[in-house]
Amino acid sequence: MKPYSTTLALTLLFLANCQGFHLFTSANSALEEAENTAREGNTKEAILLYQKHLEKRLAVKDRPDWENPYLYLLTIGDLELQQGNVDAALQYYQQAETKQVSKELISDRYRGVALKYESTNQLEQACTILKKYRDRDPLLFDGMLDRISKEIVTREELANSHQK
Repeated sequence: MKPYSTTLALTLLFLANCQGFHLFTSANSALEEAENTAREGNTKEAILLYQKHLEKRLAVKDRPDWENPYLYLLTIGDLELQQGNVDAALQYYQQAETKQVSKELISDRYRGVALKYESTNQLEQACTILKKYRDRDPLLFDGMLDRISKEIVTREELANSHQK
């Protein structure tokens, strides 16, 4: 490497730190740590790290206008849902919704909760979620609600035919 290239690189690094980019780099390393911890399967620790990252991003005064750190509430909710903590996941999703996280991202999460209930044969709970949050995406929610309702009717008919 030529001497002026080294000087230029060091100057750019110095200027970046002077301009506050170190905050973003620090936040990114915290995010990377949270992501790596989640990949390793340490969900509880990952949730704590995501919460810490969220707090760091909220503390940044000159954060870009387009950035909504509350987006990480969805990730935390997803981790809770993976662990079967449906109530905790719902709370995070609802909190994200109140903080203006994208409606489309939120509706996907509510459908995910309904799918979680469906996968554990809690069909009535799945229907309750779909009805409660139907206004977020009526077309998709109604399709799921119809499918799950048909399954409930089929199971009831099967149970009644066995009782005769």
